Amino acid sequence: MTSRSVAFSLLFLMALPAMSQQPCPPGWNMTTVTIGPDPNGCMWEVDFCYSCGSATAPYPGIRAGHPRPVGNPTCPTPNLGWIIEQLISYYQNFCTIPECLPEPDTCANTLQVVVEGPLCFRWHVYVYRDEKDSCRNVYLRVGCPEHRGYCQVVSCICFTNRQPPRVRVCYLQSQALNVDCQPYEEPPLFECSDRPRWEFYPQTYCIQSECNLSEPGNSCP
Repeated sequence: MTSRSVAFSLLFLMALPAMSQQPCPPGWNMTTVTIGPDPNGCMWEVDFCYSCGSATAPYPGIRAGHPRPVGNPTCPTPNLGWIIEQLISYYQNFCTIPECLPEPDTCANTLQVVVEGPLCFRWHVYVYRDEKDSCRNVYLRVGCPEHRGYCQVVSCICFTNRQPPRVRVCYLQSQALNVDCQPYEEPPLFECSDRPRWEFYPQTYCIQSECNLSEPGNSCP
């Protein structure tokens, strides 16, 4: 019997298809962070540009590439919402996030942050047998740097000192822009052979990630 381990993500966050090939916008800063563990216990390394908002970078924002697994190359890519939450948490280390106002109007004092990430990817599938001799498929999304499509997420955030202290997302909407790859496709389920192996799907073109995040609210406060 063959089973699959799939976690859906964009990977997040982001308009840069490959940070190593695309410089940050003027006035932005670049850094690399390690996030995790995710719900599967995996750690991820992410390159991202950020802006706190200034004369040369007029709006606060984050642009990030696809995360890379740390230690275990067969970890399934985590979901987009989890990645955005992690990156916004790191964002407060570099930029000031306003404090949420007391109840009941906790979202009246927020910072709008635009998060962008690559839209186009291919499935890299690790096919192996586990310790019980069951066939497993682990799915990792790998970006396509030749494509320019990206997912843009507009979020409004504030920082709350309630226990535990955290960044609160008060509004979040996403849209796909500059789409230049094929529609999303579910990956196939590959059968195991004598040895573990990597499969690539699709082999000749790239497909579009989901870009459908939303939180209640019609706009930023």
